[in-house]
Amino acid sequence: MSVYQTEPAPPSYCDLACYDYEQHEEQWRKTVDNHPFNKKLTIFLPFCTSEEARDLFAHAPAPVYYNVKAPCAKLLQDALFKKYIHASAPYYLLVHSIHTNLDTDVVVTLDHRRHLVISMGKQAYETFGIVGQRIKNQDRFVIDVDLSSSKTGPGNKTYDRLLWCLDHNMAEPMQWRVAAVDKVTGETAQIDFPEELGAEEATCTLQVGTTDNISLPVFGSLQQQEEADGQLLATAQWEHDVLAAMEWLGLLYLSADRAQSAASNAFVSTYQPPAPVLDNALGTAVSWTGLVPPTFVRQCLITARKRMLQSPDQPWVAVSVWGERDSPVTWTSHIRRGENDYTFLMMPPQGTRQRVVAYKMLGSSHSHS
Repeated sequence: MSVYQTEPAPPSYCDLACYDYEQHEEQWRKTVDNHPFNKKLTIFLPFCTSEEARDLFAHAPAPVYYNVKAPCAKLLQDALFKKYIHASAPYYLLVHSIHTNLDTDVVVTLDHRRHLVISMGKQAYETFGIVGQRIKNQDRFVIDVDLSSSKTGPGNKTYDRLLWCLDHNMAEPMQWRVAAVDKVTGETAQIDFPEELGAEEATCTLQVGTTDNISLPVFGSLQQQEEADGQLLATAQWEHDVLAAMEWLGLLYLSADRAQSAASNAFVSTYQPPAPVLDNALGTAVSWTGLVPPTFVRQCLITARKRMLQSPDQPWVAVSVWGERDSPVTWTSHIRRGENDYTFLMMPPQGTRQRVVAYKMLGSSHSHS
């Protein structure tokens, strides 16, 4: 008989916070804006039909992005760099390699800060030619090249050295998702790629799904958070209630029977939604999938809130964002692997205040740079 010793799975972590929508706008916007590589956005609107949801987001321009297969250096060539990456450009590029595993492969991103981040194994790093930072307890390294300086470009030492290393030590074609975001409007723009790259344009199209017969929790306890000196206190009971709310939302997104009003088989599951609930309720989830820029997430969040202010019977609205699973950087921190998702649960206004409960999944290997 063979006995295999396995290491226990490292725990995942989450960050819980509660914001006042207007008073803490800087904080919740920071969560959105510093999470650049989003593969899916879903907004759940209780008591909203599919027709109403389509009308609500009809004026939101669907983000445009491109699928490209090319060596990394081709995305930094003179014409593209000057028009989309240089500090004086009216856009910034979001670039993420796809079908690359953060444990075993070279993974590359270019984010809204104009930082090119390369995560690679020891062997690739030792031959690449640029000094980086070793990831704790792993034979992996992160190279973070800041391209935001107005002096960066052809003829600049940093730029020329980077292109030389990419051309000579990372010349194999990779698959990419690329989007250009207008710095003023926040909308995505078309990219004038060289024909040789064969870039294929794609759109994050709107998907709408309505679910009825829901046991809809009102999550009233999340509004009862204690305060001291004007600051919200995260008690153990409040944290428990937030986690229960997020568990229920997860079941809803999975279309699990346990989110329905009809009781599930007790021999299969004894789960009960957080009480009190509104039985036989209806709600609609609207989703976008692809490369969803943070500016679009923020725009949709504001649109959903406007409907909430116009509908006093709205118990809450959920905005959930899933990040690229193999992204080497998120919330401007280096990560090794794991989840980098978040959900905002917007509660109904109470007087001049409106609470936003924030739930950020950090995975097991999140480390601030």
